[in-house]
Amino acid sequence: MSKNEEKQNELQSEFDNIQNSNQSFDPSLHLATSEDMPDFGELEIYNYNNDLTEVGQEASEIMDHLVDLYLGDAPKITQHPYILRKKTEDARIYARSLFLERMSEKLLIQQFKQVDQGDNSARMHEVINQTMKEMREINTDGRKSRTEIEKLYKEMRDDFGLNDLADSAQGGEVKPLELESGKVMDTRELNDAIDKYIQQKK
Repeated sequence: MSKNEEKQNELQSEFDNIQNSNQSFDPSLHLATSEDMPDFGELEIYNYNNDLTEVGQEASEIMDHLVDLYLGDAPKITQHPYILRKKTEDARIYARSLFLERMSEKLLIQQFKQVDQGDNSARMHEVINQTMKEMREINTDGRKSRTEIEKLYKEMRDDFGLNDLADSAQGGEVKPLELESGKVMDTRELNDAIDKYIQQKK
């Protein structure tokens, strides 16, 4: 018998011994079951459209109150097409800020949940710290944006002379909105005043 044949016989013999010794082996006994797996909870598909709708409504309500606060004593001004359009645009900017704040908070909560489920890696904590930093920046930017919007309406009130109108009302003498010449404003002149304000801001 050649050496190759001897080697083949040895390998075949070893293979037969392995098969014979493992005839009673049941691999299913060594497989993980559903009870052995960690509980990841139910799969939740988040509805971002609900958030967009809610922040849009919230921003619109806030802008309505803001315009009423600073321009409410001049109803003709609040109904001017420019003011209405600007209020809508400012509400959109405000809503975007609110949405980013919500999403950053949601992301941070999800990351904390991952830690609770056992992910305590250094990388996970690094990600959480980065998210918290970005969240603070988003909140700061949001406050700045809202402060700028409010400041603009304060300046608009002053430019339209509404502060003087309010002062005269507090003194017991309610006067209609007037031009610099002292002439009472009609609708056309009011529109001209608003148009002038718009041109000055460009």
